[in-house]
Amino acid sequence: MTSDIMTLDELNPGDKAVIKGLKASALRGRLIEMGVVPGVCIHLKREAPLTDPIEIRIRGNSLSIRRSEAKCIEVERVERCNNCRRGWRNRIRRFMRRRRGNAL
Repeated sequence: MTSDIMTLDELNPGDKAVIKGLKASALRGRLIEMGVVPGVCIHLKREAPLTDPIEIRIRGNSLSIRRSEAKCIEVERVERCNNCRRGWRNRIRRFMRRRRGNAL
């Protein structure tokens, strides 16, 4: 499998990706403050009817950003994110069950 780096605006609704980097722009600081940092899993939830803005889910929060802002975010499409919030929640539940003696 090759690693294809693309921008967030190229993803389709329902796709998951891992952020690989941010291009230099005036919005870079604002995106970092919202939690858009390299290594984080991002899920493109949906697009508006005229394709602008788009809704993304990152670290359990929903954000709406413009396509022009999405062009500044470099991502790599993945099938499954290892650091998604739901994944961590399930791992903690399994750990607690094993600890109590109720192994799956």
